[in-house]
Amino acid sequence: MQNKELILNKILIIVFAMLLTLPALLFKITGDIDLGRNYEEKRVLASLPDKFNSDYFKNFAVYVNDHAFYRQTIITLNNIINQKCIDFYDRYINRKLFALLPPVWYKETDEYKQGIPYFVSAYHPKVIYGKENWLFMRNLNSLRNYKGQNLLSEQQMSDWKDLYEKLDNYCRQKGISLAIMIIPNKSHVFSEYMPPYKIITENKREIALSNYLKENSKINFIYPLNELKSANKLHYTYYKQDSHWNYFGSYIGTISLYKQLGIPYIPAEQLKITEKPDYGGDLCNMCGYMNSGVDFVVDYKPEIKAEIIKNTDDFYSASIEKSISNGRKIVMVGDSYMKFFFPYLSKDFFSTKLYSLRAFEDKELFAAINELEKDDILFVESSERYDEKEHMPTIKRLIKIFDN
Repeated sequence: MQNKELILNKILIIVFAMLLTLPALLFKITGDIDLGRNYEEKRVLASLPDKFNSDYFKNFAVYVNDHAFYRQTIITLNNIINQKCIDFYDRYINRKLFALLPPVWYKETDEYKQGIPYFVSAYHPKVIYGKENWLFMRNLNSLRNYKGQNLLSEQQMSDWKDLYEKLDNYCRQKGISLAIMIIPNKSHVFSEYMPPYKIITENKREIALSNYLKENSKINFIYPLNELKSANKLHYTYYKQDSHWNYFGSYIGTISLYKQLGIPYIPAEQLKITEKPDYGGDLCNMCGYMNSGVDFVVDYKPEIKAEIIKNTDDFYSASIEKSISNGRKIVMVGDSYMKFFFPYLSKDFFSTKLYSLRAFEDKELFAAINELEKDDILFVESSERYDEKEHMPTIKRLIKIFDN
């Protein structure tokens, strides 16, 4: 009996010794295994402690953990498995749960106002579930922007102003007007439906930028937050479960553009606006269910029939007879909000060309800008969430087009 126990103990010691030494031997031969992905940590790994003190063994343990054999391979493999599990859950389980289970009310105290219950979404990390089934975007700095956490520094605002003015000077030399619009995030326009997050400052990113430009520049910069919030008394200006504004909201944006440039406009109250069913939306699609909402169709100048030359996701072009237009041409560069302007601009301008900032060719846009004459307009639009990622690179790209 004792011999059997002795043999078993020896086997256990040998197995334990192999577990300690084999990884080192294999790692010496193979190194970390390339799994086709890179999940390197964005930190400096612990170094071997060189002084013996009360924290020596604690620091040594951290060093061993940071330099364990196949550590990088295990981290990468863990991330791959986790992502596959998340993808499987989101595709096959999450969407079904969303349709069956209502969102849950509960309290939070670290990120939100203390003790106030709110509606949250556990169904998609990029979506905020607001009050009364309103959905809002969480990613692309949208939430940080709403809280007032990502303000531009004085130097950044000055740098942006300089770029705007450089492009504006090019336009003035050509005799055309430059207008720049940043469309507010939906969470700013419908803050009453947002969860009760702690707000650091009400003087948020684009509000501060707009005020800075008004005080320090003559740029035609438009941030129509107040106009959109006021118009909500008439109709909603954004889709309830999509991140974009609707066609009524875009008409309010068009009025803001016209006011800034001194172009006559028709007040929204004087137009026929019809409510119609609307299905789907980027935010509800992320959450895995079909929205049944409403849109508002603005019956704008029905007597004018614009000739649609091209109408795609990346390029819109139309013309009308010069005698019934305002006699001007407009070239617009914008993002996914751009298409909402088309029904209005195409009935006011002699020539209307809208280019997606994500798809335009420099030569093609240069030719369109080159056709602009005195009093014509170059209009650059961007949604607030893409102001730094796409809008400013577009401004620089337009400057480069003029430079050439």
